[in-house]
Amino acid sequence: MRTNFLLIFFLHTFVFHLVGQNIESGFKPEIEKIYLQTDRDVYITGEDIWFRADYYMLGNNTGNDLSKSLYIELITPLGESVARQKYEVINGLATGKYPVPEGLLTATYMLRAYTQFQRNYPQEHFTTNLITIINPSVPLIGYKDQLSWKVKIFHEGNGIVNGEVSGIAIRVHPKIIKNVKRLKLVDQFENDISEIKLFDNGLGYVEFKVIDSLEYSVNTILKNGNSIRQLIPKAKQQLLIEKEIVNSSMNIRLTAPGNSPEGVYTLHMYDGYFTDHLEQKITSNGEWKKIDLDKELLSSRINYLVLRDSEAKVIRVDALYMQPDEPQEIEVKTSEKNYPARSKVDITFIPIEEAYESYSVAVVKKGTFENERLLIPEFIIENPRLLSSYIDHRLITNEVFADQLKAVLLIYESRLESEPSVFQNGFSDESDNYWAPETRGITIRGIVRNLASAQPEPNCDVYIAAIGNEPQLHVYTTNKAGEFIFTLKHLYGIQNLFLCVNSRNESDLEIMINSDFVNDYDAFYATPTILDTSMRHFIEDLYVNAQLKTYASASDSFPVIEKKYKPIRFPESSTSILLDDYIALPTLREVINEIVPYVKVQKKKDEFSLEVFDPVTNQVYGDPLILIDNLPVFNVNQLLEISPELMEKISVINSAYVYGEHLFRGIVFFETNTKNFAGIELPVSSTFLEFQAVEELEQYTNEDHSEQSGRIPDFRNVLYWNPDAEFDTENGKVSFYTSDYEGMYEVIVRGVNRNGEFSLGTTSFTVSEK
Repeated sequence: MRTNFLLIFFLHTFVFHLVGQNIESGFKPEIEKIYLQTDRDVYITGEDIWFRADYYMLGNNTGNDLSKSLYIELITPLGESVARQKYEVINGLATGKYPVPEGLLTATYMLRAYTQFQRNYPQEHFTTNLITIINPSVPLIGYKDQLSWKVKIFHEGNGIVNGEVSGIAIRVHPKIIKNVKRLKLVDQFENDISEIKLFDNGLGYVEFKVIDSLEYSVNTILKNGNSIRQLIPKAKQQLLIEKEIVNSSMNIRLTAPGNSPEGVYTLHMYDGYFTDHLEQKITSNGEWKKIDLDKELLSSRINYLVLRDSEAKVIRVDALYMQPDEPQEIEVKTSEKNYPARSKVDITFIPIEEAYESYSVAVVKKGTFENERLLIPEFIIENPRLLSSYIDHRLITNEVFADQLKAVLLIYESRLESEPSVFQNGFSDESDNYWAPETRGITIRGIVRNLASAQPEPNCDVYIAAIGNEPQLHVYTTNKAGEFIFTLKHLYGIQNLFLCVNSRNESDLEIMINSDFVNDYDAFYATPTILDTSMRHFIEDLYVNAQLKTYASASDSFPVIEKKYKPIRFPESSTSILLDDYIALPTLREVINEIVPYVKVQKKKDEFSLEVFDPVTNQVYGDPLILIDNLPVFNVNQLLEISPELMEKISVINSAYVYGEHLFRGIVFFETNTKNFAGIELPVSSTFLEFQAVEELEQYTNEDHSEQSGRIPDFRNVLYWNPDAEFDTENGKVSFYTSDYEGMYEVIVRGVNRNGEFSLGTTSFTVSEK
């Protein structure tokens, strides 16, 4: 235990130093990383998202977590947070369920996960998963206005280059994709150069050798016989950029066009999250220059090479796809391809290697796992910021997907050259504050300041009390900046908290609580969602299954937390008095002086106080800690105004007690028979708040139909979910039962090792009585 404590202390000090580095360049080394997996990618409102989040520190998952809490938010395309949850990180892993709120509109949403310590970084370092949420009861908005465009052509730089092999991307508006019969690349003589494959998302891509004497156009032929013809411009005076990636470096050269003089440019390299990693001067003299790339650039699948002129204007953007080691493919097998309803299914798979110690296994309705679709969604085409999170840990060996990716990168180049502000602004940033890692659990932090001067109040004791069935009390002395931070362990769900300060001038102070979640969000998608009519039956099945499951079963999970802690760490009371055992006295002052041992009421001028006597040491303690229904009280005058009829029990600890870094000179507990703390007037600076603690750890209930007792309907979109499957044998094996629904299901097995390397395998089967 001491070794782990020293390790965490060392890491805390080390990362604090790292966060402060490289402020001038705007780049900070990434300390923590979260990898988030969900059971599927498509949900109906009201369903649960089952997830697994792997925690990595400095690129490794060793179980020595710096942060013990994970924050997950569900964000709408317009940047509104509609659901927020917190989860415990245990040995490098957080698992659980995340409820999808009712009433959401059909759209693509962002599921974002981060720790408090990651708030020291721009938001692009947060882990994001993109999921589709469907609300069948709310109609889609669709496109109401007249379309501003129908077909767009994209190319490198300012046009295709004579004598070179050039690639062009075509984008057809989603509203008219179904009206397109075919796409062709033609020359000025109406000769067909190439047929262009149009994907169902409206993307097309083609490469061809540009001949000097020919002019090229894209001809979009519609089903009604009309056509849209667009000329592809040729570059006249274009700076030639040649580049190649060799191991951990990039060779690049710039060649000035024609007889143009050499120019000096500034070269930047941004990763897929638009963090600037590199800045170097380069001359267009036609000579090769070697540039070393850092680890973050090499590990990023998407990078952007940005060239600026002497006035810092962006003149060229080249989007680069860095071919990393693809996730290794897992061989997954089922014993049969067709199973009857409520029958047992055995799945086997061969783990990649011993380094992959843990796997997640999901069995879901086919069509709810995006990886199988091989189509880049429109919201990704619209927003360059989302591409990196979308393709992380996806298999991109398929040629169909690779051609779409080439088209998307050409679209991004054109957009970023015309709208380069993303390279200056990036995402929202909270790094003006230092967000300490939650090394012991969930925290609440804030500042105490003087109302008149607006200056922080140092050396001020702040008390926080958790009210309810599991009460807690904590005290913290503010630092020089007036800051406080509390760790709240063993609290779950929504908790009522009370905060106050123990200060003679407390009415001149205010307590300001820091937001535990990020409050600034960037809109990431504003285009209306369009669902293909071919998905109608698929969505209806999802919806019906979700509704039937809701009516047939109260829950698909059960809690797995065993509570063995004492809420408040005080010792047993020296004495306790039940007031019903004694003759009623008119005032609380008389009750204390006449009935309660070891406690006396003292008066100095108009101020009352309590004293506690310790017969063992013969010491008298002034100003003991006073709690009324677990709320700290510092005004004894107001306490004594409470009617004894409202009191049930008075308990006393009549010795000094060390509580963390604080010393309490005796403790007096008052328990009332009221729900409002006997109506005592609370300090002006005090505040009540609802605080969201971590969610209780829950486990998915996999149905067992081995005993066919009863006929409760079983309609599930998820047949099986295990976020942390471990296997001792050479082959992995899981078993589960099918439901009453007849249709196709997909098995998804994902592995992850301590270095963050992923493996993925899928297979499918059918449930049918035929």
